[in-house]
Amino acid sequence: MKPIVKKIGIFFFALLALCLLLLFMVASVFEKQVGNLVLKGLNDRLTTELSVGEFDLTLIPSFPNGVIRLKEVTLPGAYEEAGILLEAKSVSLSFGLASLLSKQYKVKSVEIDDGALVLYQDKSGRPSYDVLVTSEDSEDLSFDISLKEAKLKNIELIYSDMQKKTEAFWNVEEIGIAGEFSDKRFAMTSYSEIQSAFLELPEGRYLVNKPLAYDAVIAVDLEKGTYSFDNVEVVLDANKFKVKGEVLSKDDITDFDLDIEGIDCSIQSVRSILPEAYQDYLGEFSSRGNFFFLGSIVGEYGPNSNPLIEAEFGLERGRITSPDLDYSLKDVTFSGRFHNGKENRSTAASVFEIPDFKGKLKNQPVSFSLTVEDIDDPEIDLNFTGILPLAGCHGLIGSPLITDGSGTIIVDSLQVKGAYKHMISQSSMYKVNTSGKLEFKDASLKFNGKNMNVESGIVYVSDNNLEVEALKVNGASSRLELSGVASNFLPVLLADSLNTNNAVLDFSAFLTAEKLDFDKLEELFALPVTEKEVGEVVFDSLKEAKIINRERITKLLSGTFEMVVDEFNYNKIEGEEFTADLDFESNLLNIKELKAKAMDGDMEVTGKVFFEEEPRSEVVADFNAINIRDFFYQFENFGQKTLTDRHIKGKLDTRMLVKSYWDKEGYFLPEKLYVLSDAVIKDGELLDFEMLESFSKFVKVRDLNHVKFTELRNQIEISNGAIYLPTMFLQSNAMNLIVSGKQRFDNRMRYMIKVNAGQVLWNKIKRYNPSMKPKKAKKKGFINVYLVIDGTVDNYDYTRGKKNYNHLLGNLRGKFEGIRSDVAKILNVEKAIELEDWEDDPTSPDVDDEPFNPDLDKEIDF
Repeated sequence: MKPIVKKIGIFFFALLALCLLLLFMVASVFEKQVGNLVLKGLNDRLTTELSVGEFDLTLIPSFPNGVIRLKEVTLPGAYEEAGILLEAKSVSLSFGLASLLSKQYKVKSVEIDDGALVLYQDKSGRPSYDVLVTSEDSEDLSFDISLKEAKLKNIELIYSDMQKKTEAFWNVEEIGIAGEFSDKRFAMTSYSEIQSAFLELPEGRYLVNKPLAYDAVIAVDLEKGTYSFDNVEVVLDANKFKVKGEVLSKDDITDFDLDIEGIDCSIQSVRSILPEAYQDYLGEFSSRGNFFFLGSIVGEYGPNSNPLIEAEFGLERGRITSPDLDYSLKDVTFSGRFHNGKENRSTAASVFEIPDFKGKLKNQPVSFSLTVEDIDDPEIDLNFTGILPLAGCHGLIGSPLITDGSGTIIVDSLQVKGAYKHMISQSSMYKVNTSGKLEFKDASLKFNGKNMNVESGIVYVSDNNLEVEALKVNGASSRLELSGVASNFLPVLLADSLNTNNAVLDFSAFLTAEKLDFDKLEELFALPVTEKEVGEVVFDSLKEAKIINRERITKLLSGTFEMVVDEFNYNKIEGEEFTADLDFESNLLNIKELKAKAMDGDMEVTGKVFFEEEPRSEVVADFNAINIRDFFYQFENFGQKTLTDRHIKGKLDTRMLVKSYWDKEGYFLPEKLYVLSDAVIKDGELLDFEMLESFSKFVKVRDLNHVKFTELRNQIEISNGAIYLPTMFLQSNAMNLIVSGKQRFDNRMRYMIKVNAGQVLWNKIKRYNPSMKPKKAKKKGFINVYLVIDGTVDNYDYTRGKKNYNHLLGNLRGKFEGIRSDVAKILNVEKAIELEDWEDDPTSPDVDDEPFNPDLDKEIDF
């Protein structure tokens, strides 16, 4: 027996090997022939021509079936305007091997991979996918499509029905459909995994960026056009639903009768199936607890009709969480409803409502009711009452700078009722009813890492007005109280980023403060990251975004703001009795009057600040009887090291015009800075001023170490990155001299100095003058010394000679005369320094009598 069994085994093995060899040979030899026959058979069944790049035939892995795989497939739509119906990398068709012998190919299944399927229907109802020939025309064809299974994998499904105004865009990971499709009645099984980009219906946009899956057995009756659903399971965005009912399709009408029940659902279930326009009303909330959802779709859907869509949902003693809440809302009970119109069944007739919401946040009661009617033109009715603990809900404010909170805001009967279009328009805001009161109780917010405390205060809401009463704020080393009124607060609050409705907050506010630390207040709005942490490119983009946001906010403001401050500081500047009268008008801050006592004197500022994409300011400042040493110190020596607070004493009177500029990233532009100033220093002193050592040949060193002067008058212009000094006359105990010149921001300088040599020579032979009384002014000295100081602050040299002095002074004469004219006209200075007062007597000799040095003209252009 063993030899016989062995021989039989060898026989069958050889037979199997022969069959496999034959199948391989058939596939190799007849692949092209079969492929062409299949392609011809398909095109015989189609009204448009299928285009294929290449194909291959496989018989062994799919035995007893054969598989022909078409590659790079393109199929146009039913008519030219429809465009492409199908594009795919591969389309695999499965058929019985007997087809090879009979040449009557019968396709059992099809699988389409990696491509796009575009289903289009034009305004007249013509479908682009109607590409199969009619049964009457296909009786004699040798290619029969008798599908039992179809699959789509990695397909972009695009659907557009111009007649029903319906669109969809889905990324199909996989869809499988199986059934006896050749029968008139059959049970169809289907499953799917889909990522929905959107589903656009006339009443709104649904399923926006949502994962979608289903598992279904559907009874199909092709003669009646009915599809019966029994316990179909649908998973939408991690929420599970059961669907029961029937769909009847006839001509261009689809009749729905479906019931939907939520299983293990939450608030997100409701949010997922609502139109996109309504989803914002529920926010990013999720729930735990006994949540229910029941829905239905009943009625005809066609060119002129929509089914009735209804939903009921609610939560009983559950819990609601949100990314914006540090604590859950507990003991939540509510019910809600949605329908798209009992009669009209349109977006205009739709209603969403939550009539009675109750819950607790950190054991504090919260309740509200909300009704929204008409998606196209929403009518909103909101009533809110509750105690809001800021420790739990500070995230609802929506600012990344706010990271923590404490205390409470008591909201008493806050109501907003009216059309949304009126809420965003200040011209029709009067049609909206608002009322309520917000009371602050030891409220505190951590703003950019610093605690800002609202100890007390009340905000009243009444129609279009908002009134702030005694809002006491303590934080950032400041203590202040704010009161005021504002109108158009709701249009401003709801304004879009472009403020397309031109909303403006009209206000009148008054601020009193014991102390204001402008540095610390400014830090509240500083970027929460450093350039080192995020890199230069990101940091600059954040600064630019901050400037744009500030421009957007200031554009919304129009009103007056008054301030009375006992003490203040800004950088090193310290002062008291600060008062300000400011006007805001659409990106413009008008400083009508700003006064303060500082540096032992008085200061007054007027001007304008322009909050544009590239901000700028233009102010006029008056300083009277200012301690000049404090002035230099508190203004940080104006960024230079030549003459600092260590070198100078005296009382300063000055009037100056300052124009400042910043770029769109918020960086100050020193090269665009413009300053025009007239300054007088009285009873002044120069201490250890190194530049005066150049005159040690003429003046006793001890006199130069401590120079006293009765009056020093300067007229200065800063422009184009340089400081211009037309004429300065110094009458001192050591000498009387005149200084003119220019110094750039990179510390390159050139000064022309004329010294009354007659006085200094007489002083040279005298004993040191301990009384240091200033010398009598002699503008036109009979004997003078002329110097040109040239170089940098740290490395300079000087050249003598009247010719050099007059030549370089002549080059700048036009500029200097223009500065003196501007000082008189713009600053309204009664008596400007006249250059002629200090010109030489033509007969006065030059002590050094140096020839002209042409090399001075070869230096860096001034």
